[in-house]
Order: sequence, then C-alpha cells, then structure tokens
Amino acid sequence: MLFSLIIVLGAASSVVSTPIRHVVVKPSGEVELDVSTPLHTIPCSSTELAEFALQLAVGPVAEPKCRPSPGQALQPKMPKTQPQMLTKIAGGSASSAVLRTPDSAPSAGVHFAHLYVVQSSQEWCPHPCMSPSWELAAPKPEQDSPYLLLEAAIWRQSRTVTLYRFDAAWEKRARAAYNEFCEGKSWGCAAYDSFRESRSLFKAGPWPAEADSDPQMLSSFLKDAFSRIFDEMHKLAGPQAYIGLTYSGHGGLADGSLFAGALKPEDTVKLLQHATAGNQSNGKLSLLNFGGNCNEGRWNMLETLHPFANWILASDLEVGGLAVNASRSSAMVQAMLHLRDVETLKGGAETRASPRDAVKQVVNARRQLWEGEQRSDIIHQRLRQSLSGFKTASFVGFKEALSRAFRDMSGDIAYLFSNYVKDASCDVLVALRLLDTSFSEDSGPADATINLVRRQGKTERHKSGSLELQFQALRSFYASTKTLFAWDKDTNGLMFNSKQQKCDFTGAFGRDADDLESAATAHIYSLKRN
Repeated sequence: MLFSLIIVLGAASSVVSTPIRHVVVKPSGEVELDVSTPLHTIPCSSTELAEFALQLAVGPVAEPKCRPSPGQALQPKMPKTQPQMLTKIAGGSASSAVLRTPDSAPSAGVHFAHLYVVQSSQEWCPHPCMSPSWELAAPKPEQDSPYLLLEAAIWRQSRTVTLYRFDAAWEKRARAAYNEFCEGKSWGCAAYDSFRESRSLFKAGPWPAEADSDPQMLSSFLKDAFSRIFDEMHKLAGPQAYIGLTYSGHGGLADGSLFAGALKPEDTVKLLQHATAGNQSNGKLSLLNFGGNCNEGRWNMLETLHPFANWILASDLEVGGLAVNASRSSAMVQAMLHLRDVETLKGGAETRASPRDAVKQVVNARRQLWEGEQRSDIIHQRLRQSLSGFKTASFVGFKEALSRAFRDMSGDIAYLFSNYVKDASCDVLVALRLLDTSFSEDSGPADATINLVRRQGKTERHKSGSLELQFQALRSFYASTKTLFAWDKDTNGLMFNSKQQKCDFTGAFGRDADDLESAATAHIYSLKRN
C-alpha cells in the first residue's frame, strides 16, 4: 500500500507518494521521512529471518527485501541437541542435571537477577524507535522463573534511559511484530512501539542537550539514573538473589568506566558503591560481564572494579570479527544465538547454578562455539579470540605479590623489563614470568630472556612460578583460539593498559614506563662507572 503525506512548510507543501518506512521525529521536533522503495513480495526464508534477527539485536543492519509469512518470526530454530549441548557446556554427562552443581540446590524466589544494558542510536533504530532491535538479544524468562531479567536502554536518540521487564510471552509476540502489530506491511509501526513501552518500569530524562558534548555531565546523569535502576532491581529481586550486570556494546578505555566510557570511572565507583550497599554476596555484585566488549581485559579495569563484584568476565582482545562462510551461515547463527553469554547465564540461573559455575559455563560455551561451528573459519582467518573469568577475591593478594617482586627486581632485569613487556603486548603473564624467572634462575637478564623466549615459543615445558600460580587463581577460567592455530603474538587474558604507546605500570607498581626506564638506565650507568 502507498501512503501520501503532506507536510506544510509555511506556504509551501511537499507531497511524498512513495512508501514511508519511518516518520523520524528528532528530539528537537524536526521531522524527517525515511522513504524506501516497495518491499519485495517474495517470502522470507528461515535463514534470512534468523540472520536478520541476530544482527538486528546487536546493531544497525539493512532490512531483508522479503516479506515474512504469517507464522514466521525473527527467531531461528534451536538445535535439536540443545539439552546435550547444555550438558556439554556444564562439563557433565548426558544423564546429569543440566547446569546444576551440588552447591546450588533449589530454593524459592529469584536466584539470579540480571541487568542487561544497551545503548541505542539513531543509526540503529531511528527516533521514535518503532521496530524491534536490541530487545531481541537477551532471551526472556517465563513469569515464574528464578531468573529475573531487567533491561536498561540508554536511548541516545531521545536522550533518555528506560528500564524494561519483558517475559517469554512478550518476546514471542515481539519477534512476530511484522504481522502481529504492523499488519504485514512493515518491520515497525506505532503499535509495536506502544507494545514495547507498555513494559517500561522506569524512565529518566531527557538529559540536557548540552550533555551530548559534555561527557562529565552525561556521566553524572547516568550515575543518578542507574542508581535508581539498581534500587528497583533490588526491590524486585529480594535480598537473597545474586545480582549481575551485562553490558552489550563496544568496549571503552578499560579504566573502570562503564557503558563504553559513558559512565566515568569516578561515577562508576559511586554507582557500584550504591548498588552493592547491603548486598548479600559480601557487599558485592555476583558478576560483571564484559565478555562481549572489546579489549576490556586490562589491569586498570580490574583494579577499579574488583571491589564491587565477585566475578568479572572480560576479553583482552577484539571480540568477534569473524567472516562466516555463507554456505554454513544458518548453523552459525543457531550456534551463536544459543551459546551467547546471556543465553548461558539464563540457563544457569534457571537451574540455580552458583555464580562460579555460571562463569565457568559462559567460558566453556565460548570455547565450544570457537571449537565447533566457527572452527574452520577461525583457523582460515587466524582470528585471535579470548575470554577470561576473573575471581576478584584473588586480586589484592596477587597485586601485593607482584608489587613486592617488582620492588625486589634487580636493576639489570629492570633495564629489560619495560621494553620486553611492551613487545609482548603489555601482557601481564609475560611480565610476571619475567619476574619469576629473574628470581628462580641464577642468571642475568640475557639468560632470563632466553628462558622466556623458550616458554613463549613452547619449546620447553616449565613449572609455573609462584606469581604465575597466583595469576592462575585470579584468572580462574580461560578460553582462547590459541588451541586452534599458532598465534603470531601471544596474550593470556590480562594486559596492562597502554599510555603513550608504552605499558602503563602505574596502577600495578606505582611507576610508569618512563620512570622505570630512567631508573634502570641510571642503574646501568652506575655499574659502568664502578
């Protein structure tokens, strides 16, 4: 059907006689038309809808030029082997209780309350957002589930923050919005917008327009908004529930900020102090999940956030970026949908897994995805991927031991330390292996370097030193694609932050790379003079 819209602009008028996909109303009140050519009348295949649903849930994507038939929805079918896959993720047998461990016996009420946060943009869903997008990402629980899912959208289009609570019945209708709400004419419409907003629990904003160009003003607004969101979350979850947060989006500076840097480290600390006040898990959240964010596995992130969560999931590398073979795209979509973090967390919560086991399941699920459906493409592309599960209770002891070894490091080892670690991508494990080697070997820096090169090249097996053992306790769970091919540059899940193209050791040792190099140079000079 064709629509004509007359917009009166003073004495002139403009008649649009082609199909209108969206009437875009900017926050300023300005109106724009998103005019498109007629959609193809050919029916959508299940594969087209599956791929569109997955991509639409995580970012901007072109609409498919097809029409969903009645009964079709934006959701791929789950693999028939789903129960066996879940059992494999948990590390059990086919007859074991799926995703359940002995220390996670069932009890009444909410077991795990999960806050899923996303930032929506004008490019992703033009204002007013009238079609499904980010809300398709996290699978929704049934109403009586022990898994409580709350979803917070930072709407950049309208400069607002809204908290939603959706359930499985709502999700089923949302995925069928094309025919359910939009009369088989469009992927989005006002009826769907009303359907989504009927599930909002809280709304803050709009924030001042000037905050878009004032990062600190926006950060302050977000701190206050999310403080109220956590209050609502605690009220719904109850005092005994485990609490977790997942951010879906790009990584930030890995400095303790949240939401791709929109919430500054100082405001993040204030927010999490508020969120964890009186929480049952030793005054901490159970989980901070940054597993889908690029390059968050950094020292400054861990140092800032470890007081506020028992477990942190993060990657030290770029996340994703796989070019998929089109002939296997349907199976790939199914695997990615099933094994994504939020799906796994939901499965664990519904069987009352402990937070530790939930983290283990997420890491194992990622490993299964890489070694399963994505294996051949990862090897062909030589794509480095990693995911670490950090047990934050081990951080303070690890930092103290690392700092002590650093202070006791000889001047000649210090001379090589900064540049060697920099050349190793500022990898923390490389740094502590150098420290371990310098104390365990009765040798100078040259011999220490040779020993490290052998270890990095895996030409010899070495017993882990005391610092490495403490690192392994901190990075309790780890998966990577290095088991599939030889990486050209090895990393191990945690890096020092970078500063002016050098490793930033300030948080770990209280000295930056320039200071370290200057002191080492002075030491070598004094030796030559003597």
